[in-house]
Amino acid sequence: VTPELLQSLRDLGFNFNDGQDTPNISGIFAFNPVVLQATNIPSDFPIGSTFFDLEMNFSNLNPETRTFDFVLTENNNVTGETQASFYSGNGNEFTAYVRSLFSSNGDQAILLYAITGTIEEEGITNATYALIMLDNMGNSSTYIENGQGRLFRDDTGTADRQ
Repeated sequence: VTPELLQSLRDLGFNFNDGQDTPNISGIFAFNPVVLQATNIPSDFPIGSTFFDLEMNFSNLNPETRTFDFVLTENNNVTGETQASFYSGNGNEFTAYVRSLFSSNGDQAILLYAITGTIEEEGITNATYALIMLDNMGNSSTYIENGQGRLFRDDTGTADRQ
C-alpha cells in the first residue's frame, strides 16, 4: 500500500487501526446492508445508496508475516483472486488490506480492498471497507478510473459473524 493509496483512503474518510498487536480476524463476516459513505468518483451514486450485500472470509492468518487468505462473495459470486494481503491492529481493532485480481465478463482489473473495524465474538463492529481501483487495465467503459474509489459501511454497525 503506497503513500498515495493511503492518502486516497484518508481522503475518503477511512479509519485506520494500524499497529503491531494484531488480533485474530479469522472468520466469515456478512456486510448487510452495504451503504455508500464516501466516493471520489465524479457523478457517482449518492451518499447513502445501498449496494449488494457481501461476505468477507479471512482465513489462514500468518501472524509472523501478517498475511491471510481472503475470499469476497458478492451476490453469491466469488469476486476476485487475492494477489497480496496484509493486516495490522491493536487489541481488537484492525485494518486489513487485500490486492485482488477481479474479472467480469472477460474484463480484468486490480483492486485494493481496505477493511477496518473492531473484531468481536459477534462480528466486526464499526465495520467499514474501501475499494480503490489500482489498475482497470484500460477497461474504462467497464470499471471506474485508476485511483478512484468508494468507502462503504455495514449499515447495522456490525458485519455479523457467519
